[in-house]
Amino acid sequence: MQEAYLRFVQVARDEKVLQPVAYLYRIVRNLAVDWVRRLGAEVREDAGTAEPLAADTPSPEDEVLYRDELRRLAEALAELPETTQRAFTMHRFDGLTLQVIADRLGLSVAGAHRLVRDALAHCARRLGDD
Repeated sequence: MQEAYLRFVQVARDEKVLQPVAYLYRIVRNLAVDWVRRLGAEVREDAGTAEPLAADTPSPEDEVLYRDELRRLAEALAELPETTQRAFTMHRFDGLTLQVIADRLGLSVAGAHRLVRDALAHCARRLGDD
């Protein structure tokens, strides 16, 4: 706004402005256009020197690590009773609520919660051993 005022005053001092409000609007508009163009040029310039983005796919090392963790999780789940396994997989992998799990397994909600909690604690202990 200061830049617009300075430009307006400089022109108004030298010559008579017939429509000062319209002229001031035009100055502000032109300054805004210049600013947007300058910003766009800076963005394009920065894009050429920006570091490449990280890949969305994991590295082969990470993939092996994740597969090993998944294998260890499956082994830990296999050590649990069938009902506990089912409650855990329904809750963590299928995203079902404890109420739905309880209904499907014929348990109370507290019983379903206990099974999921026990399975989670068991898996955490087994995966945390290393």
